[in-house]
Amino acid sequence: MTLGNAIAEFRNLNNLTMEEFSNMSGLSKSYISMLERNRDPRGNKIKPSIEVMDKVANAIGIDLDTLINSIDQDVVVNTSVQKSSSEWLDSLDADSNAKWKFFKYCYDHASKEDRERVLSILKIREKWEEFKEISQIISE
Repeated sequence: MTLGNAIAEFRNLNNLTMEEFSNMSGLSKSYISMLERNRDPRGNKIKPSIEVMDKVANAIGIDLDTLINSIDQDVVVNTSVQKSSSEWLDSLDADSNAKWKFFKYCYDHASKEDRERVLSILKIREKWEEFKEISQIISE
C-alpha cells in the first residue's frame, strides 16, 4: 500500500472529497491528488516529507508509526527539513519580506480559482529558487 492508497481508502470509507480531506489534513487539494496518484505534475514519483506523512496520519486518526508501517517499504520519504514560511520570510531583507508578506496575504484572500492560477504560474517558474520555495510554503 502506498501513502496515496491509504488516503484514497480512508476518503472512500468516509465518503470524503479531496477538499474535505485537504481541510482535515492541512494539505492542499492538489497535493492530496498528487499523493493519491503517487506522481507530481512532471510524472515523477512523489517524495512526501515526514511532516506531510504526519499530517496525513493525524487526519486519518492514526499515529505516524502505524501509517509508516502500513505503507510499502520502498516509498521514498523526503527527510530534508523545509523552512517554515515565517523562518523563510524572516531570512529576507525588509523590502523583500514586506513584498512576500503582501503576496501571501493576497493569495490567502484570493478565490480558489485564482489560487490555482497563482500556483500554476509559480510551478512554471520553479527553476528560480525563490519561486520554488514560496510555492512550497504556500502549498503547505
